[in-house]
Amino acid sequence: MFTYQESVSKGTPMPCTKEKWNELIDSPRVKNICKAIAALDPEAADYNDRKQALKKRLPIIIPHAASFRNGKRVSADAVPSGLAMLDVDHVPDPRQWFESFDKTKFIEHHIFLVAITASGKGLRLIGARLPGETIEAAQLRMAQALGITEYDAVTKDLARASYVVPREYILWMDEEALLAPQDVEFASQESSSLETLVATTVSQELSPACGQGRTSCLDAEEGEERELSYKGIPYADIVEEMMLQLGMAGGAEPGERNTSLFALATYLRYICDFNAEVMPKVLPDFGLSEQERRQVIASAIGRPRKAEVPVFVQSAIAVCQREREVLEGEKSQLAKASEMALPQLPPLLKILCRRLPTSYRPAMIIASLPVLGTLATRIRFEYLDRQEHSLSFFACISAPAATGKSFIRKPL
Repeated sequence: MFTYQESVSKGTPMPCTKEKWNELIDSPRVKNICKAIAALDPEAADYNDRKQALKKRLPIIIPHAASFRNGKRVSADAVPSGLAMLDVDHVPDPRQWFESFDKTKFIEHHIFLVAITASGKGLRLIGARLPGETIEAAQLRMAQALGITEYDAVTKDLARASYVVPREYILWMDEEALLAPQDVEFASQESSSLETLVATTVSQELSPACGQGRTSCLDAEEGEERELSYKGIPYADIVEEMMLQLGMAGGAEPGERNTSLFALATYLRYICDFNAEVMPKVLPDFGLSEQERRQVIASAIGRPRKAEVPVFVQSAIAVCQREREVLEGEKSQLAKASEMALPQLPPLLKILCRRLPTSYRPAMIIASLPVLGTLATRIRFEYLDRQEHSLSFFACISAPAATGKSFIRKPL
């Protein structure tokens, strides 16, 4: 059994009984909201805003949690439900995808629900966590069984929510199994069954062909490592840049260490030939034991992967390359792109920017203005309407996906 809530922002998580589940999926309100989402024009400039506004009116289920100790949807207080949710985005025709499968696969692999998402362009699968499995391992097992190569990697915390959809959006359901208590022991980092699953996955993924067409991460000859670097850039520099862009500049907080290491390893594997022996040498330990680190790294290596190096990794490498050129006295590409230098900064802004690369400082200053305006409670200025106003700034940092905008969160 899992929990449900009135909406993302309202209500208290409650056990989702069979009666409540049927009430939710048969609700005229849920049906009308999803119908309104489907009627939106995807080409409209405000499509995403309107879609999100409608989705937020839907009730939610929390498949990974059977209950919450303090009555709030917080992962640290969650009691595991024994279920795992797999979120697959950008599926042009979910019904056609479903019809292409032999339905016995859902039974064989303990998948209890397959539904179209509220947006109409994705799939949500909910299945069992087998004895000893983590949520990530269960997601990987289901994805591999159905031939899914890409899915949402962040759908793994116990408080993760899913919008309720009407019954006609449900493509497959084993209601009894979905709502039954899952009497299993959940995996710890030392779980032998998880180790077996990860070891099997890694052995399958690290085939002789996996490194073909990709520059080796090792500057080594005949098995002897000379320097751990990628295209002449030390891995330490690349990892440091990725941590900065992921908002981990100060390291990983307790409770986030496994997740942080997994995120870094998932990206770094692309430029390490998916080598489970090299990656522990170039990734931070975050205070984890060697066994824990190796299990997290092995799990990351075994995740479905894209054919090309992700843009985020390419961006981190490019930044490191530019910094290297500057240190070597060469004129960097970034300097060519903009001739406008920052003016002399007041002390507070200097403090905010002092640990950031030069290229990040203008964005940091702009992003800090709403905070500084809020603190400057006694400053007033005359606006165009001749009225006095306080410093109510609104800042928007715009850039292509995965280019590092989130670095702003940590300093702020």
